[in-house]
Amino acid sequence: MSKTHTSLLFLEPALADLTLRGKSKVIVQKLYTDWEDRYFRIKSFDDLRNALDKAHEDGRRTFIIETGADLRFMGGEEYLRELQRAKPERQALHVTEWKAVNTWVNEVVNKAMEEYKMNLVITAEMQDEWVSNKPTGRRKRSGYPRMDFYADIRLYLKIETEVEGVNPEVVHKQRVALIAKNGFKDQASSEWVSKIELPREDPLTGETFEIIMGLTGLSEEKWK
Repeated sequence: MSKTHTSLLFLEPALADLTLRGKSKVIVQKLYTDWEDRYFRIKSFDDLRNALDKAHEDGRRTFIIETGADLRFMGGEEYLRELQRAKPERQALHVTEWKAVNTWVNEVVNKAMEEYKMNLVITAEMQDEWVSNKPTGRRKRSGYPRMDFYADIRLYLKIETEVEGVNPEVVHKQRVALIAKNGFKDQASSEWVSKIELPREDPLTGETFEIIMGLTGLSEEKWK
């Protein structure tokens, strides 16, 4: 179960696919017979804004942005093109100009969460961390820099492997999510950082969403 698959198990999802080749399409097709109403191919911020409005109009309760890194890259490329209209020689954004890109992203995030009262999921991939051209041995996520601040819950997906027996060996694999932040719990609580097992299931059962919803301690009505 990938990050895309897991996010699509949230309540009434729609997915905005910002990836280079639209790689999320096949997963939406696999899970939902009405995939054409849930899937949006995004190539500009206007596409993203329109997709969010349409998802809300259609009654979707979860809006997925795939991925946070593609969101930031798309914003940077689009803002650079705007600057190049006045100065064609511009080749890159200055550090201070990323503030305008973040403003665009914040507008979409705030509209989804505050105005439309939707669940917002932003996916991200983990990368090796490098400092001074040397690997630190740590992993970090790519993407939208304020994701950690906005997120109520951060899930890190991984596969745990257990080997039993010798000749032959029996390998058991379990998909789990490490909860790196739970904004609904006290940071001193053992539940602020924990682990949940993710079932492999059909989206109609809602089991994965119920597990994640249970982490918040909120009633089902709050999510709907």
